[in-house]
Amino acid sequence: MTKPHVIAIGYGAHIFTPYNVERQRLIACAAETAELHQIIFTVRMSGCQFEQAADNLYVYPTNSRSKFTMVFDAIVIARRIIKESNQNYIVTTQDPFAAGLVGLMLRYLHQVHLVVQEHGDVFGSSHWRRESVYNQCSYVLGRIVLRQAGVVRVVAKRVARHVAALGVPQEKIVRLPVSIDTSSFTPKHYNWQQSQPHVFQFVTVARLVKQKNFPLMLRAFKSAWEQNQHIRLRIIGSGPEHSTIKALLAKQYQGVTSPVTLEAWSEDIPTVLRQADSYLLTSNYEGWARVLIEAVVTNLPIVTTDVGCAGEVVLDTVHGLVVPVDNHLALAEAIQSMATDYSSYKQYVKNLQALNVQEIVGTDQADYGAQWVETLRV
Repeated sequence: MTKPHVIAIGYGAHIFTPYNVERQRLIACAAETAELHQIIFTVRMSGCQFEQAADNLYVYPTNSRSKFTMVFDAIVIARRIIKESNQNYIVTTQDPFAAGLVGLMLRYLHQVHLVVQEHGDVFGSSHWRRESVYNQCSYVLGRIVLRQAGVVRVVAKRVARHVAALGVPQEKIVRLPVSIDTSSFTPKHYNWQQSQPHVFQFVTVARLVKQKNFPLMLRAFKSAWEQNQHIRLRIIGSGPEHSTIKALLAKQYQGVTSPVTLEAWSEDIPTVLRQADSYLLTSNYEGWARVLIEAVVTNLPIVTTDVGCAGEVVLDTVHGLVVPVDNHLALAEAIQSMATDYSSYKQYVKNLQALNVQEIVGTDQADYGAQWVETLRV
């Protein structure tokens, strides 16, 4: 079968960094194409430069004057590529918003086949829309772009359902979880000769953003801690919600030593996970929640809201506990149960240990490039 000529529109100046994980994934995808032109939204001050990152991978920064001109600049670069090479291009966009708008314009201007990713599951509830006016406007644009796309690529079954609910035909929706390199995530060692840890350590590793619903996490954890003061929580990450989290902690634990620590981002996530007794995730929405896969590979029982790969990879009462989104009482009860129900905890670990890592959805790196290209042809 003839390899396709592809133009991809996306985000992330880190793509220009050698040995970056996403860059390596992009190289794997490019190897399955005749050529892959990746256009990245960047501002001029980022200093990014065009480069040929692999034999048939070309990476272009928009180097825009401001964020407001990125869409226009990306369209100009893409049109130049199309006109100069005289090939039939497939255009794939990282999301149905700014990148999707570029793809939609190219579809109308050059009749290209348009493939749009929806990896964030932002259409499944109103949580994302309520975060900002910008998101409300993006929601309207996203619905239009998704309906006009030739293919919509999603990461999880729940995202596929939510996209279909927008009016996108089922035959246009294809699922491909983002591949995850799990090689550095080795299983945690458990000494079953000892009883459950006297001090039970929860951990969450995340961008500190509204999506993760840290107020819910802290409120539910405080309720559980009031019943069991042998539990602890490490929050590891950085982001715009840092000051909000810090203020909430100061208010919640006035006059007492806080059982919650707020720590800077760590590059050694495998060690962080092995040091914990349970992973805690309280997001309002997730596309796939890669960190849950990493916790599974580490054999770390999970407490999570019903988002991302929950129900698809992480199963309730099998690998941990899955609770409804934004439900304080259910979350507090799950935290308490995870820390005190020793027989269930031990069974969660055994179930995790019984999994074959190679069979976990989203861990197949060897064939990801070929699978990615196949989604372009649907």
